[in-house]
Parts: sequence; C-alpha cells; structure tokens
Amino acid sequence: MVEAIAAAVPGQLRKVQIERARRKPTDSPTAYDYALRGEWLLRADWNDPEAFAMLGKAAEIDPQYAHAHARLGVIHYNRALSLGNAFDEASLTSQSYMGRALALDEDDSFVQRQAGTFYPLMGQHDPAKYHSERAIALNPNNVEAIIGHALLLAFLGYRKAGLDV
Repeated sequence: MVEAIAAAVPGQLRKVQIERARRKPTDSPTAYDYALRGEWLLRADWNDPEAFAMLGKAAEIDPQYAHAHARLGVIHYNRALSLGNAFDEASLTSQSYMGRALALDEDDSFVQRQAGTFYPLMGQHDPAKYHSERAIALNPNNVEAIIGHALLLAFLGYRKAGLDV
C-alpha cells in the first residue's frame, strides 16, 4: 500500500506543476496590458497615480484578476502612509483588495508575495510570515519572494534566519 502511494505521488505532483504553469493571471490581454504598464510605472515611483489608475483599470476590466487586486492592496496602503490619505478608510480599502486577491487565487506565488508584503504594513506579522513562506513554497524560483521573505525575517528580528533564506 505504501509503495503504491509513493509511486503515485510524483505523477500527482507533475499534474499540479503542469496546471500551475498553464494558469494565466488573466484571460484579458487588455487587463494584462494595463497591469504591466502600471507595474512599469511603479518601478520608478510607488506613488505614481497613473500606475494606480492602470492597475485599477486592469481590475475593472477583469474583476477576477487576482494579481491586480493584490497589487492594489499594497499600493493603496503605501499611498495612504506616504501621501497622508485618510488612513482608516485606506486600511479598509487595502484589506478589501488583498482579501479579494487571496479569495480569487490563493495558489498564486505573486498574490502570496503581495500578501507577505501587505500584512507587515498592517502590523499583522503571523499572516505576513505565512504568506511569505507560501509564496516561496508555490514558486521556489520567485526571487522577489525570497528577498521579501529574508527582509521580513530580518524585520521580525530573525536576522540569522533572514540571511539563511
């Protein structure tokens, strides 16, 4: 019995890997284009209102686009912190975006990585650590997730563990 289970595991893992590789963040090329343009603008300025608008447009075009919702959650909260927006309202809106993203696709490394970035901002360290670890488990080659996890561990006071990531 144990041998049969052990023999079946590699095949099942392969199916999961293939399914994950085939999964697209969105079926809408227009939503994807808006998200890519928003991401590009974010590289230069985290507070770029046009980047925020483009990601919002991506989520509007495809309400099932988990990547856009996850990124909007982090950006909305960062904008509240840095621009002095109404903090309580921004917090609720950010949590709504992030909750939606996780509900849409909890098995996506990008979404988990964004949650790992988001929850420390909210002062929620246990969920941050969980999502950060999950991002790496889902995609061990996600460099941003690995770096983010190391930084999170250092922030939480686990500097040695952060260096070992």
